[in-house]
Amino acid sequence: MVWQTSSGEAMYWSHNAYNEHGNLWYYVRYTIGNGTPHTFYGWIYCGNVTAPC
Repeated sequence: MVWQTSSGEAMYWSHNAYNEHGNLWYYVRYTIGNGTPHTFYGWIYCGNVTAPC
């Protein structure tokens, strides 16, 4: 699944890990929706976030 967050939305991470190639990944939680929110959990590669790795 690919998800593009909107400006000002928050994605939270709880821990990270390096894979066998030395790439840093974050385990994230992202909640969207009003009234009946949906929460998604998964891994995101640090190169795909705007914050520095």
